[in-house]
Amino acid sequence: MDLLHIAKPGDLVTSYNETRAGFIAIALEKNRRAAPYIGLVRQPGWLSPKSCKMLRILRFLSGCCSETEVSEQLY
Repeated sequence: MDLLHIAKPGDLVTSYNETRAGFIAIALEKNRRAAPYIGLVRQPGWLSPKSCKMLRILRFLSGCCSETEVSEQLY
């Protein structure tokens, strides 16, 4: 395997601007992919009473909130 384009260790270093551009490109792609789902969630009536109850149970089981805190957030 001949790697002629790598002549010294410095050739493997990515500049700050290239790294930053890569992260920004990834963030923009994530936003583009998420946009349809965000629009769906913003529609009125998206959460039915049944899904609200499931969401409350999942939050309680994950330990992020107490049952009272979760109930207050949803209602």
